[in-house]
Amino acid sequence: MLSAGERPQPAIGKNAAATRAQSSLSHSPAPMWSVQPKPEQVQHIWVVTGPAGCGKSTVGRGLQAALNVPFLEGDDFHSQKNKEKMGSGIPLTDADRWDWLISLRNAAIKALSPSEANNFHPPSGVVVACSALKQKYRDVMRVAAYGTPSVQIHFVYLKLDENALLQRVAARQAHYMKSTMVQSQLQDLEEPKGEWDALTIDAHVPQEQVMREVLEAGEILEERKIQFVTDYYYYYYYYYYYYYYYYYYYYYYYYYYYYYYYYYYYYYYYYYYYYYYYYYYYYYYYYYYYYYYYYYYYYYYYYYYYYYYYYYYYYYYYYYYYYYYYYYYYYYYYYYYYYYYYYYYYYYYYYYYYYYYYYYYYYYYYYYYYYYYYYYY
Repeated sequence: MLSAGERPQPAIGKNAAATRAQSSLSHSPAPMWSVQPKPEQVQHIWVVTGPAGCGKSTVGRGLQAALNVPFLEGDDFHSQKNKEKMGSGIPLTDADRWDWLISLRNAAIKALSPSEANNFHPPSGVVVACSALKQKYRDVMRVAAYGTPSVQIHFVYLKLDENALLQRVAARQAHYMKSTMVQSQLQDLEEPKGEWDALTIDAHVPQEQVMREVLEAGEILEERKIQFVTDYYYYYYYYYYYYYYYYYYYYYYYYYYYYYYYYYYYYYYYYYYYYYYYYYYYYYYYYYYYYYYYYYYYYYYYYYYYYYYYYYYYYYYYYYYYYYYYYYYYYYYYYYYYYYYYYYYYYYYYYYYYYYYYYYYYYYYYYYYYYYYYYYY
């Protein structure tokens, strides 16, 4: 999956103009891109991340008051099933988090849109408290800014050691998250190293200092994007085209990825069926014909297995009988011949009643011996 750290960035500084002349804008851009105006108002999505107990909600509400923007508590968007799992000390899987992340992302986008709640005057941003432990979780949230040049997303990771996290979580009351979940979250944690839209803040310091550093971090993130906003008109075609391509790819990849986890067992079955079907489709005529016979064979195999068990038993019995017949043949020839003739007659009807195929097989087998016997006679 492409990540934020792998995205191409526009040129910054003195070489910006030269880079513009050498960039991929040398190809003719599509007309739909050339008429796009320069964005007038930029809206921000601030995502405060980190494991349980790092202070996401506290910092998020502080940013809400300082910036006068809405605040979304990520814990409120968990399903009841997820809350029960975490309350029981069962770690959440990726499949449990996809719906939660999508709901939270959609709520952030909705908060930036004109509505009756904001008197149809959209706010300048929204603050979201979300653990976003893994990079792919943050990539899910980044989709909110794809295809929307006026929306920028920022991640603030609050870093705290395990002992401090355990103490804070244990001190919380009336919360479904237990302290036993901290270790599992730390195992899943992927710190945002190399992600240009994320900054790391040391959360060991007092709350006031954390808030001050977070606000200063916002200015740093703005400085990272100021040249992008300045050169946006020049780089709009290539970057937005690439962005659109990336969004298109990511959308389908994420959709595919989402179903990979949400329907894990279904996908696992479908995965094998897909490859099986591909092979089946590739050798359609041959395999279909074979499969028909295979199914027919399987039907007979099961039937044959049941009969084979009887046949095996009969073969064993016949082997014993043959030995006995050999013994009989030397000592009770006349009596046995009469008895054998009678038994052969009964045996003929017995196999005719069960299977004509096996009757034919044994008839040929008997005929072979009968011919040999007749010749000897």
